[in-house]
Amino acid sequence: MKRSFPFVRSRRSAFLSLLLPALALVAIVMIGYTIQTTQAGIAHPTPGPIKPNGQQGYNGPLGLPAIKPRADLATSSGPRFTAADVRQYLQTVPLDQIPNLAPDATRPVIASIQFMTAKAAGEQNGSLDVPDATPVCVVSLTGSFVNARGGAQPGEPTRVYHKEILIFDGYTGNLLGSVDIWPGPPRMEA
Repeated sequence: MKRSFPFVRSRRSAFLSLLLPALALVAIVMIGYTIQTTQAGIAHPTPGPIKPNGQQGYNGPLGLPAIKPRADLATSSGPRFTAADVRQYLQTVPLDQIPNLAPDATRPVIASIQFMTAKAAGEQNGSLDVPDATPVCVVSLTGSFVNARGGAQPGEPTRVYHKEILIFDGYTGNLLGSVDIWPGPPRMEA
């Protein structure tokens, strides 16, 4: 006599009936997250500059999207945006997107905008992790800034400082990092 176990089949059916909608929900959430992060401008790996032979110069995460490169400078071997583009960006970007700006601070003032190679900027501000010949834009800001990691030395309380340097990739316009200007050597923040 053959015995049948109907509860085994019903458990499998119940499991499958729960598993399929759960997988569908996960897929929907993942697609929604991808669309949302793409529209919000969250950093994605972007290609670097094109070499004269048509090959990519380097690939990888090159910071956070910030300044939109100009179409008329797309074939330039130098920066793909101007000082006016930097000013426009810093006047319109939400304050909470300016690195290390104190929570109650007003919009910082641009003290200087300089275009140079990554090598020259690295000698002044620390390694930028991009090829030495890459054009970068170094922007000095004055205002009220705080370092979320604490004071100038480990264990010190958070202090307010008044100068911050932002470094943008000259090709992509992405914000590569910022440098706190404290008494002592500069500290690069990615």
